[in-house]
Amino acid sequence: MKITILTTYFSPEITAVTHLLSDLANDFAKFGAEVTVVTSVPTRGIDKDTREEYLSRKDEKISSNLRIIRVGSGKQEVKNFTVRALNYGINSYSLYHAAKKIETDVYLISSTPPFLGFAGAFLSKKSLTVYNLQDVFPDSLISSGKASEGSLLVRILRKFERYVYRKQNHIIAISQDYRRLLLEREVSNSKISIIYNWIDEKKVTEIYRNNNKLIKKYKLEQDKFYVTYCGNIGHTQNLEMVIDTAMELEPILPEIRFILIGDGARKSDIEAYIKNKYVKTVKILPFQPYEDISHVMSLGNVSLVCSKPNVSMSSLPSKTWSIMAAGRPVITSFDLDSELCEIVNNAKSGICVPPDDKEALKNAIIYAYNHQDEMIQLGNNAREYIENNLTREVATQRYFDVLTKVNEKNYERGREQ
Repeated sequence: MKITILTTYFSPEITAVTHLLSDLANDFAKFGAEVTVVTSVPTRGIDKDTREEYLSRKDEKISSNLRIIRVGSGKQEVKNFTVRALNYGINSYSLYHAAKKIETDVYLISSTPPFLGFAGAFLSKKSLTVYNLQDVFPDSLISSGKASEGSLLVRILRKFERYVYRKQNHIIAISQDYRRLLLEREVSNSKISIIYNWIDEKKVTEIYRNNNKLIKKYKLEQDKFYVTYCGNIGHTQNLEMVIDTAMELEPILPEIRFILIGDGARKSDIEAYIKNKYVKTVKILPFQPYEDISHVMSLGNVSLVCSKPNVSMSSLPSKTWSIMAAGRPVITSFDLDSELCEIVNNAKSGICVPPDDKEALKNAIIYAYNHQDEMIQLGNNAREYIENNLTREVATQRYFDVLTKVNEKNYERGREQ
């Protein structure tokens, strides 16, 4: 079977999904498929020298059955929303133009940015398409505060959304919440498969504090209680509330320190917010190389997953699995009726508090500080849950099985005709 993966982001970029796509590409090839990845020249989370290096690696044969084609100029993403959206559109067209030249049995299309959904709709005229729904658009636009439900823009985007779903041969969604949303939008249940995101439990493991390279690299005090946030610094994470929480804790529990590791559209805003509030217990670190992910996820005594309210139907933060794989407890400031909180509670792997509730978040952090032995047990539970439920081996095989089934169904339909 010939599989083409269409994605804006791929290794060596550092995003929430690049390791997943890399795992899929490599495992599909290991399963015997002929795999082509069509992606952009990398920009996120890498230095200038790496970007320039990949400008000369636009068509790369990784193995006998794995090829990577990169398009674009490698220019860094801008923060202006309108310009950024325009660039996404142009880049998505370039990816579509490159992908349509590939002879393939099935395209696996990423949903980020949503312009790729349109590319998938047009590619469906050429070959089978399977849409990998990681983010729901325009819901994510609404939850970030950039648009409002009922506006002309959202009404137009809803029509485009339904068109994208209708044109795909199959949709792989990452949660049951997403399935419910798709059913509400008149997608047939037979067209939906649920495969949770995963973590390579062999690559993400616990690193003890005295061996954690970030402690020395960033001159962190080894004996402090660290609350970490790792990931996108964007519009939906509600990090101002985290900083306000740190400010209130600083005079009463100065041993508690907050480390934000990541990048994103609002990083400079968050840096300015910290400076203007004169908060001394919050530090921002840049994205770290993926090979150091165990050090990143093990750094905190507890780690945060936070968002604004009503985000859960359009987002399931898969970084949670990385935190859990490193044996760390999670404090979620997230919709309490979400699938994420259901998993955290059932796994006994952390504490869930309502989003936008600073007092509840502060109390959860104080509780974690005062019950550190209990937090260690929650972290052990978290690691056990990953090993039993969310491993790479199981998830990538399920993706391959879905693509195989879609391809076989099409073959049988062709024979019947």
